[in-house]
Amino acid sequence: MMIEKKYLAISKAIQAYKERKNITETLREIFSETSNTSEIIEIVYDLQSGSYIEYAKNNLPQINAYTKELAQIIDKYTSSDQKLLDVGSGELTNLTMILNNLKNVPKQIFASDISWSRLWTGTSFAKEHCPDFFDRLNFFVADMLEMPILDKSIDITISSHSLEPNGGREIEILSELFRITKRKLLLFEPCYETNSEEGKKRMEKLGYIRDLDSAIKKLGGKLIEKIEMKNHNGEPLNPTTLFHVQLPSYDSNFIGKDGETIFSAPGANNKLVKMDNIYFSNTFRLSYPIIMGIPILKSESAIVTTAISSKESQ
Repeated sequence: MMIEKKYLAISKAIQAYKERKNITETLREIFSETSNTSEIIEIVYDLQSGSYIEYAKNNLPQINAYTKELAQIIDKYTSSDQKLLDVGSGELTNLTMILNNLKNVPKQIFASDISWSRLWTGTSFAKEHCPDFFDRLNFFVADMLEMPILDKSIDITISSHSLEPNGGREIEILSELFRITKRKLLLFEPCYETNSEEGKKRMEKLGYIRDLDSAIKKLGGKLIEKIEMKNHNGEPLNPTTLFHVQLPSYDSNFIGKDGETIFSAPGANNKLVKMDNIYFSNTFRLSYPIIMGIPILKSESAIVTTAISSKESQ
């Protein structure tokens, strides 16, 4: 994408947002896309920063009921010595409430999103509503198509309606989640096939995911459970279904160990080292910036930094 076109897209998206138009459709038209690309998803959600927190604060009983139901399932597979990743955390509203409802809270919790603004906005909400576990949280910006995580470094990966806008990219995203996850993959996502006719039309219009069952099977995974949740996350036409995935066997050159970074060059199995306000790849001699304490670990954010020596990165 040319940078000028992205600037134009953001400008038009802001105008569409002010006029209460469908931002996703506006951006797909600008970029001549039939489905939602990573750039479109980033712009759409970044513009909405703060709206999810506002909704959560005004609907805490509903959010608590939804996340309590999710936490009861997640609790079956967590322990205090694990690493948990919430992929597509947004403004951390759901993750915060899930942690408050967990009996077995992992010692390390990672939260990623494609939008820096959403994560940054969400840190205040998490600190206010989840003070007991805030120090365990690690935030980073990432594209689900290129997760910046070393192979099999995460014990449990969860999602809550974060895969949903990626219709047509189910295989690519699941491939990455399969690669980085060691033990359990618990996806709380909409299910097109079991949704109502009105719900299906809404999913079609918004470019949401479909047929996760087939994508899981194609990648060698097994769907252990598929359960529709009793509570919804704010949209009755978008009910939540648990996709409990058994991962295929996977040979890895690296298993994350305590005290070691889990971060890698996006989509690769290449360790990044933290140096001042960057994460550095000695192999590729690329650096990824850290903004307000949040690493930006996306391919397009990489800066060529060949002048940094291997000695400095050790």
